[in-house]
Amino acid sequence: GEVALRILETGCGNGSSVLPILKGNVHAYVHATDPSASAVEQTCDVVRRCGDVLAERLTSEVQPDLTEPCSAALAGSFDLALIVFTLSAIPADGDAKLLAATARAVRKGGRVLIRDYGLYDLRHLGDAASSERLVSAPAPPGCPPGAHPLRPGRKAYQYRRPGGMFRRYYSLEDVEQLAAEAGLEVEESRYLCIRLRNERKDLNMDRVYISAVLRRV
Repeated sequence: GEVALRILETGCGNGSSVLPILKGNVHAYVHATDPSASAVEQTCDVVRRCGDVLAERLTSEVQPDLTEPCSAALAGSFDLALIVFTLSAIPADGDAKLLAATARAVRKGGRVLIRDYGLYDLRHLGDAASSERLVSAPAPPGCPPGAHPLRPGRKAYQYRRPGGMFRRYYSLEDVEQLAAEAGLEVEESRYLCIRLRNERKDLNMDRVYISAVLRRV
């Protein structure tokens, strides 16, 4: 028979990614994690409502912290990790830390799949107009004032939104740098440009996402 496919989803949210994976591949086993206990419970509920056949292939945990995807004991145990619209919400260099930790959770030769917000997405244009732009990451402890610019090569498209929420937007160069820092090799990296049409409001919504397949070296 086919070998089981062990998948980690970092930042499972409401289960919108986990459910189609379990439905679409009977050999897939998913470990769903999120910093929010309520999000993890919501994901489990969504899967349970679809029956025991799916639920028995799902495990879950609340992330140990924002930049650790799962328990350290699970390092190297997954074939594939999925991070969907999660990295962009973590302040400072938390995205790099989370990606590196997720890479460690995957076996050598395994893949990390990313989808997130790209430059000039509809939300980027909105944040540029209404939110505080963060032009540098917070300095590490002991760093002299002014000696810690934004990490080399990273674009400063980071914003603190009204209410304190954080969001950033990625270029493909950002993805390449993050991957290299995490010990990952870029197999595929591209922009997804999608026009959504709202007929009722007579409105076009232009979305720009980054999508990447990264291989653990």
